[in-house]
Amino acid sequence: MMPDSLQIPTRALDNLHSLSHILAADRLGLFSDFDGTLTPIFDDPADTTLSPATRNALSNLSTKLPLVAVVSGREVSLLRRMVGLASVTYVGNHGLEVWKAGAERPERRAPVPDGLIEDVRKAIAAAGIPALSLEDKTLSAAIHYRNAPDPDAARAALYRTLKPLADARGLELREGKMVMEIAPALDAGKGAAVRRLAREFGLTAAIVLGDDLTDCDA
Repeated sequence: MMPDSLQIPTRALDNLHSLSHILAADRLGLFSDFDGTLTPIFDDPADTTLSPATRNALSNLSTKLPLVAVVSGREVSLLRRMVGLASVTYVGNHGLEVWKAGAERPERRAPVPDGLIEDVRKAIAAAGIPALSLEDKTLSAAIHYRNAPDPDAARAALYRTLKPLADARGLELREGKMVMEIAPALDAGKGAAVRRLAREFGLTAAIVLGDDLTDCDA
């Protein structure tokens, strides 16, 4: 649910004059969401592809800025394969894992929850909600209901099904566009990840691109 205090930022392209001081910063970083920002939203997340033009733009920016990071809810290894650039830093699972540019392996901020995917699979099967897509993200599980006959009813049923499971396991239930995710309840989130990386890379300014509620705190 979106907190009452959360305000969706104005579109940067409508206020380019306000960005001049940010663009002039000596250490400017770029953080971007993946699905819906660098790519369109696909009906099946497995079909998502990044255009060559966008990949080239990220590659060029990574040679000019101290940090270019793709910040996503996707599992970080999959995200890195989909973008295909070793010069970019990847934040996956909404901040639970980070694969820095040039590193051989990702850093994880949470243990892999034992049996989570199987528990979620059994729960949604028992609920009998049609046309769901379960995404195994190693540290978390995402259930997409975009293709359900009645998305509103599917969302409500998913919440009733997954909230008790999340509470029983000490996990967090969060939402995005036509997706519900169950994950470790840590001081994570895209905002926390952006703040940590901005401090670590000594950024004096940053631009953050996104399209969903989970991007707002960043």
